[in-house]
Amino acid sequence: MKIALTHFTLTTESGDTKMVLPIAQGLKKLGHTVIVYCSELNSGASFPRLNRGLDIRVVAPSRPLSSVLGAAGAVSKILERIKRIRLYNDAAKRIWKALDKDFDYIICENDYTYKVGDWYKQARPNVRVLWIMNNPPFFHSPKRN
Repeated sequence: MKIALTHFTLTTESGDTKMVLPIAQGLKKLGHTVIVYCSELNSGASFPRLNRGLDIRVVAPSRPLSSVLGAAGAVSKILERIKRIRLYNDAAKRIWKALDKDFDYIICENDYTYKVGDWYKQARPNVRVLWIMNNPPFFHSPKRN
């Protein structure tokens, strides 16, 4: 099978990166054709052992994904959120356009990449789309302190 994994940023050694790369390696060891699509990659610094040998394709966004962070006031934070959503939608659309046309599965790994799967499914109804996420919406973990 031909499988695509989509993730916005593989720049740091974080939970999302540590989740997507072993999945890709495992699927590859099972004999599948696996291609990882992302918007940002730092192949030398983010788990070099895990991304070794993978076909990782970088589809650059119109500007860095972190370029819309750091607002201070309430109005600035609202505008920042709008800009971030627009930038993430743009990044998702760029990845969707860059995808090969013959995938059997699309695995979407984080917040806005689920849109890539949705758009791909609309264009090719036979594809299977999986959305996995480290921090699901409305997740709550109560703590005693």
